[in-house]
Amino acid sequence: MPIQVKNDWIMAQKTIGQKLAVLGTGKLGGILLRAYLKQELFSPKRVTATVKHSEKATALAKELGVSTTTENRQAVHGRTSCFSA
Repeated sequence: MPIQVKNDWIMAQKTIGQKLAVLGTGKLGGILLRAYLKQELFSPKRVTATVKHSEKATALAKELGVSTTTENRQAVHGRTSCFSA
């Protein structure tokens, strides 16, 4: 019988208080960001996501409650974690 390890609690403990920047929140980045938020690994208030077009930035901010920008440099400023999709 396989042993199940609860890594989700460990991961959540490590991300508490961290600020995340997601560079390129298109299809893949959007999927990853939504998963992180759904699992409550990051608070939406501590996430900044970038997209190419300002209309998409506005829609994403409204949908997920995260900060958005079209500027990658602005997004990574002051963040403790960052990924590019």
